[in-house]
Amino acid sequence: MVSLITFSKSIISFFKRIDTWRDKVLSGFIIHFWPRSITPNHLTFLRIGIAAVIIALLFYYRYDNFLVVMLLLFIGAMLDILDGSIARTLGKETKLGIVLDPLADRILLIPVAIYSLLPHHIPLLLTIISLELCSAIPSLYDHFKIIFIPANISAKVKAFLHFVSFLGILAFWPNSPHVFFIYLLWFSNIPMAISIYVKILDIRKFLYSKKHV
Repeated sequence: MVSLITFSKSIISFFKRIDTWRDKVLSGFIIHFWPRSITPNHLTFLRIGIAAVIIALLFYYRYDNFLVVMLLLFIGAMLDILDGSIARTLGKETKLGIVLDPLADRILLIPVAIYSLLPHHIPLLLTIISLELCSAIPSLYDHFKIIFIPANISAKVKAFLHFVSFLGILAFWPNSPHVFFIYLLWFSNIPMAISIYVKILDIRKFLYSKKHV
């Protein structure tokens, strides 16, 4: 267990360097070419719209062309990468954006998780949903207490692992999910738990500083 946590910390450190490198690579394009009328929040709302289309295709129309669903999920993942870089590069990080960004991830990924993991991987599905709910509670507290806490790298690692896993599962659909992607989803619960812990520490730090002002 200790070695697994150590490995997960190494993965998180690696992704932190990747995240910094991504911003540097995209910053030149964003500064010179990105239209200022399109804000990061616009991209987040677009992701929510894509999620609504995916939900309709999977649960209402019972659409069986999973290449379309995979394409929509991939576009959602790319928008998730882009909106954060735009916000940081142009100084457009907002409280609304911090609340909407993880919400858009959940709306995009949880329906895909329900569709692809039922009925054979119920414990995994319940674990993912439970951790997402636990993560949402500190985020809502941040919102109503007006605490400005940006997303931590552990949450970004979790989102990346989820996108990769569900794209891989849909690639093999309707066959049973490949065991590699199931293990990857289980592993993603570690950075998710770390993310929740970091959020709680940030809230405690805020309350302590407010108490001693």
